[in-house]
Amino acid sequence: MRPRLIDFLGGFLGDSLAGYLIPTGTTMYVLAMLVVMVVYIRRSEVSSLSTYHALGSCIYAMIGGLAGARIFYLLETLPETLINPGIILDIFGGTTCWGAYLGGFGIFFI
Repeated sequence: MRPRLIDFLGGFLGDSLAGYLIPTGTTMYVLAMLVVMVVYIRRSEVSSLSTYHALGSCIYAMIGGLAGARIFYLLETLPETLINPGIILDIFGGTTCWGAYLGGFGIFFI
């Protein structure tokens, strides 16, 4: 989707400016995780949950979400993964949102 937006806005703003203004998927992942972490920690201060435990649970949930997103993607593309097992270690490989939800919630509630 990002390349299409850059192509569309590139006619108005120029390709370099449009590429700068439209964030990458990785940037959006990081921003979303930071916003959720800040909101969760602030809300935990109101309840009896300590900031230390809130931060720890956020970090574990984020790691679980990232791992779940990658594992779910590899399971969705199992035939391609079995043909080329080298993609398992590709750190820039695909992810899925459902895997992130399942992994994050699963680790968070353990």
